[in-house]
Amino acid sequence: MSPLPRPFLLALAVATLVALGFGPAPAAAASQTVLGDEGELYSIVQGPYGELFPNGAAAPAKSPVLAIDTLSADGSHTRTLVPGTEDPEVDSSPTMVFEESRGTLYLVWESKLNPTTSRLLLAGLSNGKWNEAIEISGDVAPLKGEPRVVVTRDRYVKTVVDGEPVKESRTVIHVLWWEESDSGTGVYYTPVVLANGRYAGWNPVISLDDLASADKSSTKSAEVPSPLLHAPSLEKGRDASSVVAGLVDPSTGEMLLFELRMLPGEIGALADRFRGQVIEIGRCGPTGISKLADKMRTEIVETGTRFNRSVIGLFARQAANALEDDFAKDPDRDPAVRAGDFRGQVIEIGTGLLGDLHGTRYLRSQTVEVGPTAPGQGTGDGAPDGVTHLLQIRLLLILPPPPIGGTNVQVFLSESGENVLVSWAQDGKVFYSESSTANDGKLAWTDPRPLVGADDIPPGEIAEILHDRIRRRP
Repeated sequence: MSPLPRPFLLALAVATLVALGFGPAPAAAASQTVLGDEGELYSIVQGPYGELFPNGAAAPAKSPVLAIDTLSADGSHTRTLVPGTEDPEVDSSPTMVFEESRGTLYLVWESKLNPTTSRLLLAGLSNGKWNEAIEISGDVAPLKGEPRVVVTRDRYVKTVVDGEPVKESRTVIHVLWWEESDSGTGVYYTPVVLANGRYAGWNPVISLDDLASADKSSTKSAEVPSPLLHAPSLEKGRDASSVVAGLVDPSTGEMLLFELRMLPGEIGALADRFRGQVIEIGRCGPTGISKLADKMRTEIVETGTRFNRSVIGLFARQAANALEDDFAKDPDRDPAVRAGDFRGQVIEIGTGLLGDLHGTRYLRSQTVEVGPTAPGQGTGDGAPDGVTHLLQIRLLLILPPPPIGGTNVQVFLSESGENVLVSWAQDGKVFYSESSTANDGKLAWTDPRPLVGADDIPPGEIAEILHDRIRRRP
């Protein structure tokens, strides 16, 4: 067995320390080493091209690049250059995700073109070959901060064949980052959906602070400290399908808390399938519609076996009744128009009944569709499962500006996204403040507290302590 290169051993050691709790808090820890489905280990290495590839000719020797080291189960070792990093850009902040269903390693990273321009990229490594790097951040121009990345995984029933459910996997790479542009600082989010391990070819980019525009204070704040603007947080939510985000509005300084939830895949699969069926049968008159309604009831119940039987039964009845009621009101309506509206009703009914089993309170909600093809692009290969995936964005709370007074700002969130802790460094000490409720019932912050004994605690453990503190809150 050949000796492992030093960067690989270092990455593996760092990953081990993080796992033991001696590194950054889990919410902030990027995946630097991951285990594949054949026992292989993948590790990210960064450095000058000439040092990582002494005999290579793909880039100038001093050009900073990213590479992946692969240690196979038989002890063999290979190193591959991440595509696109051989260009003059400065590449950093990499995060790896291994997708078991197709045996593909995905990498998300930031590529800085110059001091004021950068982009976020996605590439996949499968069977030793890379696909072409794809930009996922939407706009190349603004300078972007280090991406926050959280991965969620779930499964759903796409359809039922001969009485057997056809289950599919879904991995979502949630990415959050800040941008600096001529208009100021903004915070953006994108869900990169891997349906059965394959990328659909597009992903929506969403401005979270814009979504809260109708609920924010109209009072402009004094200049918001840049350390706070540049500290958005993204963490795992209370279940396998959700993440929570916290960020500061650049105009008011208020803290905005969001829940970002992938709705059950069955909802989009049923809605898309029913749309086609309504178009096909919609010209057959009342008899055809009645038969289709009965078929839909059965199909929803068979597809929704993983949900509460009473709830899925209610879903089936409400959806079928909606179709029959619509036809009774206007039997001559254009089938395509009827089908489109009915699809929206199925999504609305399914979201209301199956979307949130926690009874989460929120100020505003918006559902974003991640379809098989990007809007306006017509037909195409798109997502291999042909299913529209639904993302529900909920604005949970708006808190007054946090009372920070220093630098090195970090934001920690509870699993529900309804509680937040902000920490910062000031005068050689670490201070923190938590969200609370004042005597008048309004949302507020606790008085800043110094973290006792912080001088004797390693920085990674400080983050772990504060993170654990807020995650204990509901």
